[in-house]
Amino acid sequence: MSNPFADIDQRLRSIEETLSKMITLISQDPQPGNTNQVSEDERYDADQLAAYLGCKRDTVLKYKRNKVIPYYQAGRSFYFKRSEVDAYLSSSRHHLLRKPAK
Repeated sequence: MSNPFADIDQRLRSIEETLSKMITLISQDPQPGNTNQVSEDERYDADQLAAYLGCKRDTVLKYKRNKVIPYYQAGRSFYFKRSEVDAYLSSSRHHLLRKPAK
């Protein structure tokens, strides 16, 4: 009679190997339409944009209200395009000027 714990251990190892292979395949070769991958024209709501920018949702809403960042509105819903927000952030970057050394 075989040891049932050895059988369970062998099955667990097999499952772990399979999961490891699946994780490797997913991370190396993203499938088209995978929602975890970021596209240039991905649409963000206020919460998603706040997470992307690393700020609070209220800050994003204030920027929207003051028309600081570009957005689209359909009825009461609105969204931001990542490519346009990135372009705006790149164009509005402040450059620090160093004073010439004496």
